Amino acid sequence: LPICHLDFEEAGGYMIDVRRRNPAMDRTVQKLFRQHQEIRESFHRLRRLAVERSDRGRLRDEVREWMTLMHDHETAENRLTQQVFNIDLGQGD
Repeated sequence: LPICHLDFEEAGGYMIDVRRRNPAMDRTVQKLFRQHQEIRESFHRLRRLAVERSDRGRLRDEVREWMTLMHDHETAENRLTQQVFNIDLGQGD
């Protein structure tokens, strides 16, 4: 499910609107999209660890690390989106 979320964003999700409304943010959007690969790799590592069932402590630590990575990434996307749309909405005043 989290990987599908990333696919959606890359295939025309709201980040496309962010770029359209504020082209100056393109570099930031590109950075966030590059983070998707790191998130995917980390997720697949988690799946391998879960299937192997070798070290529960390591798996727990990796899950926490992945959740932090995903949370931080989503927070950055949300802040960027809010910033761009707030600027856009504020221009009409």
